[in-house]
Amino acid sequence: MKATITVNMNNAAFQSAQDPQVELRRILLQVCDALHGMGPIDYIPLIDINGNRVGEYKVTCESGDTSVMHKLDNMHFVEEEADVYREASNDAWASNQESSHPFE
Repeated sequence: MKATITVNMNNAAFQSAQDPQVELRRILLQVCDALHGMGPIDYIPLIDINGNRVGEYKVTCESGDTSVMHKLDNMHFVEEEADVYREASNDAWASNQESSHPFE
């Protein structure tokens, strides 16, 4: 199996950010939060601070195909929990803006 994370950073969420790495970190934390404590997940659409889909996390088998059932279940999970993740991500982003930046 192989896990791949793809993030398109050519949009407004990354251009308007003081540091594009802050938005990238926020998105990667979404993946970490979704994987923590959940059952097997092989697909997660990645959403930027503006609510746009900017990439995906997916696990592929040797043949390159993901489990269709997990993909559908996870899409439903992400749709139901998107507001919760956006709110938590926005809070994390806001608190990060108030604290010193770890990359400086």
